[in-house]
Amino acid sequence: MIFLLISCFPLVLKYPICEASISSSDKNENNQTLCYSNFFLDNGECKACPSGYFGTNCSTPCHYPHYGKSCGKTCHCNATDCDRVFGCLRNNSETVTGITK
Repeated sequence: MIFLLISCFPLVLKYPICEASISSSDKNENNQTLCYSNFFLDNGECKACPSGYFGTNCSTPCHYPHYGKSCGKTCHCNATDCDRVFGCLRNNSETVTGITK
């Protein structure tokens, strides 16, 4: 779960200045960084899963027919032509960039 933290500092009572930041991690009792789902730890920093993966430590590949960042796109081709990162690989349907022909 990602938390949106908002803090407001009143510059003038009528015009507060607000800042927002998104947290992708937490600390355990040993002060070790723990990444939330859909993030992985890289050199002490939590980073978003690469395209084609999701879940705890980004260990789960997208399942057909889904592909791309957060498995948020849908292949419109058969399973053997659907790449979990790029989508449909044959020219008869979607191109590698996901544009329908």
